[in-house]
Amino acid sequence: MLQTAPAELQEAPPKRAEDLDLLKSVLVLAMVAAHAIQIVVRAPGVGALVFSDFVDFIAFSGFMLAFGIGVGLSKPAARQRPLPLRLRPALRLLAAYWICAIAFTVLLLRQPVPPEVLFDLLTFARLAGWSEFLATFLLLYLLIAAARPALLWIGGRSWALAVATAAGLSSTLVVLESRIPFAATLFGSRLEVTYPLLAYLPWFLLGIWYGRHTIKVWHFIPALAATLLFHALLQATAEAARFPPSAIWVAGSAAYLLLLLALARGAARLTPLPRFLLTPGRHLLSILVCSNVALFAIRYWLGRPLGSFAEALALSLAIVAAVSGIWLVVEKRRTSPAPPR
Repeated sequence: MLQTAPAELQEAPPKRAEDLDLLKSVLVLAMVAAHAIQIVVRAPGVGALVFSDFVDFIAFSGFMLAFGIGVGLSKPAARQRPLPLRLRPALRLLAAYWICAIAFTVLLLRQPVPPEVLFDLLTFARLAGWSEFLATFLLLYLLIAAARPALLWIGGRSWALAVATAAGLSSTLVVLESRIPFAATLFGSRLEVTYPLLAYLPWFLLGIWYGRHTIKVWHFIPALAATLLFHALLQATAEAARFPPSAIWVAGSAAYLLLLLALARGAARLTPLPRFLLTPGRHLLSILVCSNVALFAIRYWLGRPLGSFAEALALSLAIVAAVSGIWLVVEKRRTSPAPPR
């Protein structure tokens, strides 16, 4: 697989970021398992559906949080790179999305890709299933390339972060019904599944803040309030809409994500983490692309061959382990000294 992950995800992080890699490893494994349930399990049981829905609820916000932490931890030299280097992560994401979009159309939809369909896919006028999040990550990394200092400034000041969070959540009130390229990815749409960047950007900015701060006990108070409000509204009304997302949908995973981050940081402090646990987080985009293509191919050739949550989890572990194993070999060769001549 081509090295497709953004620079912050691909470079071997310093020891202080082991907690971040662990968090991303958990999220990527959970997302692959949820995709497996949705794509290749014949009749998911209640447990599988609950797990899949929960992962859908926390995963995208979790990745935005993790990417923000990575940017917040970045060295000053990374913030002053020339524009071509700053654009490289976005180009890799563009290639990743195109691969997944074409695979989705050909393998899962079993449709040809005539020029007009290809044009819509390549210009993001129409988004491919199970790959929509890649379009949002692409916009995010274009934003980082253009405005990294401003993002770091906002994420480094509590009051600016609060204002940006309010603005981002307010953007959920703007919903488009247009196929203008990237419009739905920026604002959200009723026409298809989207993860609007403006709505989820507060998670990225919060990640920048947590890249520079420790978690305090009192942080769980607003996080728990947001999560409890989400569950209360979900029980009582339809206000916790997902596509396009409502403000409470975006904010509602706060307690779960803060707990995951706290557990990851605690685990990293207690003991050195095995490399195989960190590798999926360091190369998560490669894993997501390979898993999407693999699941689409399984669906094309075998239909829905899996009958249980356990089988979906086993398949997910196999995919993640296979791609991670390739990266471990590549990294070992990169770091091994050259043999004497």
